Amino acid sequence: MFFRGHSAERRLVAFDFKSEREMRNKFYLLLSLAILFGSCAEKKDPASWVDVFIGTDSNIHCHPDATYPFGRLQPGPQGGNFDWDHSAGWHWKDTTLIGFSQNRMSGGVGGFGAVLLMPFSKHSDPLFVSHFTHEASPGYYKAALPDNGVEVEVTTSPYVAMYRVNYDDKNSRKVYFNFQSYCTRKWPKTVPVDRSLEVRFPDDKTITGRIEDEYFAVSFDTPVVGVEEVQLDSMYTGPQYIVDFGPGDKTVEFKVALSLVDGDGPACNLATLPTWDFDQVKDDARAAWNEILGTIEAEGRDEDLVKLYTAYYHSCIHPNLVSDADGRYRGPDGKHHEAPEGYYSTMGLWDIFRSVTPLYSLLIPKQTAPIIETLFRHFDICGTLPVWVSNGWEGMGMIGDHSVPVIMDAYKKGYPGVTLERTYAAVKKSLTTPKFDREYDVLDKIGYFPNDMEEDESVAKTLEISYDDWCAAQLAKEIGNEEDYKFFSKRSESWKYLFDPDTQFMRGRDSQGNWTEPLDPQYLCNSTNPGDYTEANAWQYTWHVIQDPEGLIEAFGGRDPFVAKLDQFFTQEPDDPKHWAEMDHKVWVGLHVPGNELSVYIPFMYTFADRLDRTAWAVRRVCREAFKATPDGIPGQDDQGGTSSSYIFMALGFFPVNPASQEFILGAPQIPHAVLHLPGGDLRIDAENYSEDNFYVESVTLNGQPIDKKFTWYDIKNGGHLVYKMTSKPAAE
Repeated sequence: MFFRGHSAERRLVAFDFKSEREMRNKFYLLLSLAILFGSCAEKKDPASWVDVFIGTDSNIHCHPDATYPFGRLQPGPQGGNFDWDHSAGWHWKDTTLIGFSQNRMSGGVGGFGAVLLMPFSKHSDPLFVSHFTHEASPGYYKAALPDNGVEVEVTTSPYVAMYRVNYDDKNSRKVYFNFQSYCTRKWPKTVPVDRSLEVRFPDDKTITGRIEDEYFAVSFDTPVVGVEEVQLDSMYTGPQYIVDFGPGDKTVEFKVALSLVDGDGPACNLATLPTWDFDQVKDDARAAWNEILGTIEAEGRDEDLVKLYTAYYHSCIHPNLVSDADGRYRGPDGKHHEAPEGYYSTMGLWDIFRSVTPLYSLLIPKQTAPIIETLFRHFDICGTLPVWVSNGWEGMGMIGDHSVPVIMDAYKKGYPGVTLERTYAAVKKSLTTPKFDREYDVLDKIGYFPNDMEEDESVAKTLEISYDDWCAAQLAKEIGNEEDYKFFSKRSESWKYLFDPDTQFMRGRDSQGNWTEPLDPQYLCNSTNPGDYTEANAWQYTWHVIQDPEGLIEAFGGRDPFVAKLDQFFTQEPDDPKHWAEMDHKVWVGLHVPGNELSVYIPFMYTFADRLDRTAWAVRRVCREAFKATPDGIPGQDDQGGTSSSYIFMALGFFPVNPASQEFILGAPQIPHAVLHLPGGDLRIDAENYSEDNFYVESVTLNGQPIDKKFTWYDIKNGGHLVYKMTSKPAAE
C-alpha cells in the first residue's frame, strides 16, 4: 500500500468562554495554529506526491521497484513470469511474490529481470513463494513476507541495488537464487528455460557469474557458511542455489551489480557504493528524485499533483545506464567502447520523441545530455542513428527514424557538443541508408511507401518518415545545402499522396496509385491484423502531419471541415472496444486513444484551426477520463514514460506537437499554478480563475503580451510569466 501524509482535519470546536474578547482571542489563536500546522503538514517534498503503484494494473506495465533516475538497475518484487502481465515483473493483482529481480523496463515489454532472489527463514512453498504486504516510494521498496519469515527492504544507487533483510529467526538466515529467471512473456510454459549460466563463489562474501551476455556480482556484509546447489524449479535447466548465513544478527545486507561488458564490470560498479549504510543510500536516491521532480513546483488538487509528479517520475526511469562506472560499455556492434559521460539504453525513440525527450530538453538538459551523446555514439558505431535500443542492442522496433527530431531539438537548445555539422551528418546518413523495413530507395522512386512494395504499415511509415524528412530539410537549409533542402522538403510532403479528399482520411495506395479498398477507417492494424497503419487505424494516423498542420487543414478544405472531423473523432464511439482493449489501449475518448503515443498530440490540433476552446474541452476529457491516481490510472502501456509525459504537458497547458520546431502549442492548464525551474530562469504559469467549471481559456499572455496559438522555447528559455485567463464558457460561443 502507498502511504501519503495529509493535513490535519480542521473543525470548529465550541468552548465556554467568559467574555467575547477572550472568545475572539482564543479563536484567532486556534485559527493561527491551524494555519501554521496545516501549512507545515501540507509542505511536502516532490517525491511525496509520487504514487509508484499507479500504472501497475491492467496492461500498463509500470512497476513499484526501487529506482534511481536513469539508473542502471530497477530492483524490486517479482510476482510471476511467463505471461504478458508480468512483463515488468510485478502486477497489481499479484497476491504472492516469487522473489526480487534487479532490472526491468517500465511500461514496456519483458526481457529483463536478472538475478532472482528470495530471502527466507522458513518456507511452506517449495519455491519459496510467499504472500506479502508492501509499501514503496521513489528509490525505496519494502515487503513483509510472512510465509518466509522475513522483511525485505530495497534501495538503489546509480549502479548498485542494495538489500536489507530482517529475519524473524536469527538462527535461520538464507537466500534462494535463481540466476536463469527473467521477465519473459514469450517462453512456452512447457519448455524449460535454457540460458547459459556460470556461477562462482570466490570467497565467503561474494557470488559472481554470467548469465548469457550479462555478468553479475552479489556482495554480502555477512559471511556465507554454506551453499546448497539445488534443482527445485523444473522450468529452468540450470541449478538454483541456497545461500546460508547460519545463526547471527537478524539483519543481513547485500548488494547486487550487473555489467554487459565483462566479469570485471560488476566489481567496478560495486566499488561505487562502499558504504553499508542502507538508510543513507535510500535517502540519496530520494534526494536524486527530488532534484529532478523539483524542477516542477505545482499547486492544485491532491489528485492532480499525484498524477503530475508520478507522470514525471515514470518519465525519468529510462533511458538507463548500461555502461559501467569506469565508462566502458558494450556497443551495438558487440565490441567494447568507452563513454566517460555514460552510455544509455532502453530507448524506444518512436515512444519517447513526442513528449519524453521534449520534457528533458525543457527541464533537465544537463542531466540528460549524456543520453543525447549516446545517440551520436551509436551513429559513430553503426553508421545510422538508433531506432529502438534495449540493453545496448538495436532492435529496430516500431517505425520512423525518430532519433532525428531528438538530436535536432538538442542542437537547437544548445546541448554541449551537438553542433549543426555533427547533427546534420547523422541525420542525412540515417535518412538515406536503407535498413530493415525502411526502404528509402522505394520512397524516393514512388514518392510514398506503396502497400504492394511494403509488407505492412505503408501509410504509417510514409507519414512518420515525412516528419523526420522535414527535420532534415530545416537542418539542410541552415547548413546552406540547397540541394538537400529541396530533396528532403519534397519527401516531407509525401503525406499529400496519401490524403484522400473524398473520405478525408490518410489511405494506403499501391505503386500504381490505386487506393486500398474497401476503406474501414476503424480497422485496427497490428501484428495479428496487418494493414496500412501501425498499432492504429486511419482515424488516428490521419492527423499525423505534425510538421505542417496548416497544410493538412488546407487539404481538408479549411478550418470548418477540419474541426468537424476532429469533433467526430472525439465523440464517435469505437465499433469494437474489445479489440482496442486487446491492444493494451484500455481507455478511449471517442475514437481518440490517449494511451497510444501516436495520438498524444491530437487534442492540440484544434488550436491550429483557431479553436482553443475545443482543445480545452478535449484536454479536460483526456486528463480526467483517461488519467487517474489509481493502479490502472494510465490509459495504456506506458512505454518508458511515453504516455505519462504527455499528461505533464497537458496539465501545464501546452504541448510540443512538433518537438524539433521549438514551438509549444497552447492548450488549457489542468492545475491553477506552476513554476518551471528552467536552466535559464523560472517560468511561472498561472491559470487565473481556474476551477472545476472554469477550464476554458479566455485569453493567454506571455510576459504581458497576448498570444493566441503558440510560443517558442526561445520566448521562455530565460524564464517568464505565462498567464491563462480561465472561464466557464468556450470563447468561440
